[in-house]
Amino acid sequence: MTLTNIFSNSTNQIIPAAGDGQTINALDEADFPAILLDGTLTTQTLLGENNQGLLSLSEYAKFLRDMHLKATSPLIADLQSGFGSPLNTYYAAQELERSGGSTLLLNDQLYPSHSIDQPQTTTPEDLLGKTRAAKDGLENPETQLWIKLEGLWDYGITGAWQRISYLEKAVPMPF
Repeated sequence: MTLTNIFSNSTNQIIPAAGDGQTINALDEADFPAILLDGTLTTQTLLGENNQGLLSLSEYAKFLRDMHLKATSPLIADLQSGFGSPLNTYYAAQELERSGGSTLLLNDQLYPSHSIDQPQTTTPEDLLGKTRAAKDGLENPETQLWIKLEGLWDYGITGAWQRISYLEKAVPMPF
């Protein structure tokens, strides 16, 4: 069952974020529909830093596998900005899905993603390429890909709608 289906059958529409095992345990017991394993919070746990751009794919994927063993709730994996080019995004999506991500969250930041208020965003074309690559990399039809638009401060609501329209036309996926 996809996370979208879980939401349609649940009154609880809140998805909390976690970055350590104790928080995962507490949130899992609270019966949320899913838990986001946030890249920034994970970086704080593993590296003692506040910048998700410092976290490598292999570090995050191993931590996701470990947290997947602890959690009964679906985990949303932070695909960040795809960990590089569209080709990197393809392999990153495969790795995070295999590591336990039931939904992957791809943002529209330039690589590497940064934990700042106004991150630099990529072009709509690059976002489309990474979205297609991530979708192509997924093996389980139940795994979902969600897009996080982080540049509203830059391209505004009109630019956000443009990106959504662009993605809807080019990539068959629910939005």
